[in-house]
Amino acid sequence: MHTLLIRSIALSAVLALLMVSAGCASRDKSPEQEQDEAFADIKAEIRATVDDPARADEAIELVTEMEQSFDQGRLNIQQGKTNIRVINADYDSERADFDREFGAIRGEINRVNMDFLRIGSQLQTVLTDDERKELNKVRNKYLESAVRSLRAL
Repeated sequence: MHTLLIRSIALSAVLALLMVSAGCASRDKSPEQEQDEAFADIKAEIRATVDDPARADEAIELVTEMEQSFDQGRLNIQQGKTNIRVINADYDSERADFDREFGAIRGEINRVNMDFLRIGSQLQTVLTDDERKELNKVRNKYLESAVRSLRAL
């Protein structure tokens, strides 16, 4: 059961990373604003759901660590996309140049995914079963939103 939850958290992370890196946010808000709001909502829901303030603080610290990993991943992927455009504009570019940049982007997505798995596993030890069930409802709402945004591409 816990493995399934950790995998679903990782899937959520990858979908969210793809959504933000592809710029799929609403036209009224930047991807960064959408991300900030999503993480703020999750933190508020943790505060409302977890009765023990010390465990709530620990869970919020872990979510903040996820957010920082996500921020760094988004920046690195955006830089990789910029590098690909530069390589593409250079007529003398070789396939190895493209392969290197695409490999770096894949590596960054994998790094963020591994961070989310690690942090998600740590969250499992902080939250009770009932708290996880309640917070999964919120996570599922964001996952559905991410999937809809990806389909809109």
